[in-house]
Amino acid sequence: MNLDFDDSKRMHHGVTKQERVKMLRRFIKCVDGKLALHKNVPLNRLSIKCKDDVGPAPVIGWITNVLKRRVSELALDISSCWDWPMSTAIDGCGTMVQEFWESCSVSSTSLKRLTFRFNQMFFENHKSVSFDTPNLLYLEYSDVIADKYLKANFDSLVEARLDLQMTHDQIHKAKFSEDDLIKHEGMVGNAAAFFIGICNVKSLYLSDNTLEVLCFCCEPMPVFNNLIQLTVKTDRLVGWESLTALLKNSPNLETLVFEGLLHRFDMKCGSDECLCKPWEEEDIPTCLSSSPVKVLEIRKFGDIYEDEDMDKMMDQVEYFLETMPNLEHLIIHYETSIDEDVEEVLSQFQMVPREGLTECRIQAVTENMDLEFDDSQYMHPTRTRKQEREELRTDFTNFVDLMLALQGNDPLNRFSIKCKDDVGSAPVIGWINNVLNLNVSELVLHISSYWDWPLSSEVLVSEKMVQEFWESCSVSSTSLKRLTFRFQQRVDENHRSVSFDTPNLVYFEYSDTLADEYPIVNFDSLVGASLNLRMTHDQIHMAKFSDDDFIKPHEGLVGNATNLIRGISNVKTLYLSDNTLEVLCFCCEPMPIFNNLLRLTIKTDRDVGWESLTALLKNSPNLKTLVFEGLLHRDGEKCKSDECLCSPWEEDDITTCLSSSNVKILKILNFGDIYEDEDMDKMMEQVECFLETMPNLKKLIIHYKTSIDEDVEEVFSRFQSVPREGLTKCKIQVISDNLNLSSS
Repeated sequence: MNLDFDDSKRMHHGVTKQERVKMLRRFIKCVDGKLALHKNVPLNRLSIKCKDDVGPAPVIGWITNVLKRRVSELALDISSCWDWPMSTAIDGCGTMVQEFWESCSVSSTSLKRLTFRFNQMFFENHKSVSFDTPNLLYLEYSDVIADKYLKANFDSLVEARLDLQMTHDQIHKAKFSEDDLIKHEGMVGNAAAFFIGICNVKSLYLSDNTLEVLCFCCEPMPVFNNLIQLTVKTDRLVGWESLTALLKNSPNLETLVFEGLLHRFDMKCGSDECLCKPWEEEDIPTCLSSSPVKVLEIRKFGDIYEDEDMDKMMDQVEYFLETMPNLEHLIIHYETSIDEDVEEVLSQFQMVPREGLTECRIQAVTENMDLEFDDSQYMHPTRTRKQEREELRTDFTNFVDLMLALQGNDPLNRFSIKCKDDVGSAPVIGWINNVLNLNVSELVLHISSYWDWPLSSEVLVSEKMVQEFWESCSVSSTSLKRLTFRFQQRVDENHRSVSFDTPNLVYFEYSDTLADEYPIVNFDSLVGASLNLRMTHDQIHMAKFSDDDFIKPHEGLVGNATNLIRGISNVKTLYLSDNTLEVLCFCCEPMPIFNNLLRLTIKTDRDVGWESLTALLKNSPNLKTLVFEGLLHRDGEKCKSDECLCSPWEEDDITTCLSSSNVKILKILNFGDIYEDEDMDKMMEQVECFLETMPNLKKLIIHYKTSIDEDVEEVFSRFQSVPREGLTKCKIQVISDNLNLSSS
């Protein structure tokens, strides 16, 4: 049972003093009566909100009452003018919200969750605060910083949310010195013991005020070895100096969240002591250039005071993209209802170069609503009865109809339908037409491939589209910016014809069995593409199993993807699956020139050869970054000659695509992912061949899938000893689960 009491309505405008006195008496009598009425009922939570002079005696009586009943959560919001201490019995409560303590000493071995909010004035603060709570899991602490923290025992703490503030005197001493610059010398308060106490947390939230406390009241910054997620609330009047030290001391941080990006600019900005974009390139702070962060989330993007604030936000995000080496996912929560602004920002961030860094997925989220429906539950293995499936299918259809009806004419950002059985064409087409009328910006369809009905042509004008069912396809749109096309049909089926007339498309992801023809391919603005093209069974048989059982590249093509590949040849970044390498080999002639290509990622497979890769590299004259997801491939007739990237039998057979390569950064992912012992030798020889022959290589990054440190050290040592006479100096880095070895 939960009991919540709130007497704050007594303070509403228009309530007379006499009425307030009467309401106060009624409030006290109400709480007393409810507690007496339910005295034998188990009580989970008691919440008391008193904003005026209820007085200490009734409240202490209520608290004592519920603590005897082993209440698990106690919420107190009490007027700070009272001059009485809380009962020590509170220390035994399992979950506590405490918004009034003059001075505080919490000692409890049973306390699991503690929320401490004290809304007093800035010129008041506690003389001392102690926390002896070794089993506490969650702490929320909002207060003016105490003069001292005698004890901070948080041995089991997992998550903390902090909103600590300095007093007015501390703020004046810290910020308004003679030269009006923030100084780290001479701390104005002492919160170091408290922060050392919470340094084992995995998740941490810091308000903008807390950043100032860290800057002026905490020295040295403790090491947060366990910290995985950090959320920072920013303010345009608060600097980021303490954040640099905090990130340096969070070696295992995976997710970094900013609530806003604006902050105070001062003397440290533009140097390596702040996260701003530096004035000099060599001043990049090491907390960014060596950051382990994989997910960066920006909330309240676009929440600005002046027009120039938007430029500052854009610059800041671009700088993060340029410098954070392990970033895999950037999420922008853009506070706007203008779709064109979202597309412009997304397009600009996608063009930020990340040479030598991980590939980063960029996602923009707006305030418009998302709807997502999935009927796969009625295909669950435990649901075998046909009648039960039919009932669920009807329920699913009715549910979607109802949700769309409730949506009315409100803006809709994303609509997702996943139907794995025979929902039927009529309902789905109706839903699609409905959401298109709402100007949906993203449409996700995952529909069984055996249906024999075409989608409405209106589908093709959606701003962003994930389409997982099209029998045959013709996409024509001048507004389309992002298109992800995944078709999961059987390999013995393919489209007869596919056309793309999308001159303003920026990003294209295409996973499908190769179509018979691509009559129109218009990708004039394309920046990034990811291809997973597959041949049909018949094409694979014709290509691979000729009379002499050798792969014969480009002799008698078995399919025609030339027009499609030529259409994407303006891209700057390209991802090719192992299946796509085969399509390039047997279904594309001649190989087009990729003049703009800067970054190429190849997924390899031990059953797929590299013949097409030689031609592709030769025709990518400006390629700077080459990434392999694995190194194993099928040895064919061309291997060990100058028509493959393998280490050749004869020294003069070195392929020109390597010896004349402009690639500066080579990254190998999934190194050590082998099937047989000899596969490891092949991988080692392949990397050595790259080191010996690629003249402009400046950095080799190996991601080694092993937890054995000795193996990592052996591989690192062997690659360091590879001679590069007459070639550029190459920095070698080997990264494993436990080690990160790098040459100077």
